Amino acid sequence: MFTGLVDGHEEEGLVVRKSHVKDRRIKVIETTSERKWAFTRSQEQYEKRIAELLLTLPSDMRRAMLEGHPALIERLTSGS
Repeated sequence: MFTGLVDGHEEEGLVVRKSHVKDRRIKVIETTSERKWAFTRSQEQYEKRIAELLLTLPSDMRRAMLEGHPALIERLTSGS
């Protein structure tokens, strides 16, 4: 399953397989600059869409979400 995923990404130019320096049986998978660009673009589109959606909420709801944001981030990063 993983091999097929890597195959697809390799065909799209998003990753390259390289032989390990000490053991040629091992393949190292590296992202290409194309993949990094695609990820950055995807992240930008995601952030833009979230901003658009937030603007559709009433201002008091947006304010409440922003006030709760630090607590949410803390819980997400602490694993609670």
